[in-house]
Amino acid sequence: MLPKNKVFANVKRVLALSALVISGSGYSATTQFADGGVFLDYLVMREASAVCSDRFPGFAQRFAPAFAKWQTRRAAQLERGPTALEAVGKSQGVDYDSVVRLTIDKLNRSPAVVVQKECGQVLESLGVE
Repeated sequence: MLPKNKVFANVKRVLALSALVISGSGYSATTQFADGGVFLDYLVMREASAVCSDRFPGFAQRFAPAFAKWQTRRAAQLERGPTALEAVGKSQGVDYDSVVRLTIDKLNRSPAVVVQKECGQVLESLGVE
C-alpha cells in the first residue's frame, strides 16, 4: 500500500472507516478490505503518475516498469478489488472515483515541493530508489 503522506492520507482514512461496516460477500472483511485497499492504491498511483510524469522528466520511465511488477504481484487482489471497493463504497455512500479525483486535484494544486515529495513516495512505495 502507499505510504502515509499528506495528499494520499484522506483516501486511506476513508477506506479505513469504510472497513468497519463491510459485509461479508463470500470472503472475509479483512480480505475484502485488503483487496479494496490494493485497488485504491492502484487507482491513486495510476492517476498520480500522470501528474508526476507531466512535472518531472524521467518519472514515467522509472514508474512504468515498477508499477507493472507491482500489478503482477497483486493480480488476484486487483481482480477482486473493484468489487470490494464498490461494496465498501455502497455501504458507506462513498464514491471512490470522486475520492481519487479529489486526491489528484489536490496533488495538482499542491506546491512543486509537495508534488515532488509525493511523487518520490509513489516511486519509493514501488521499490524504486
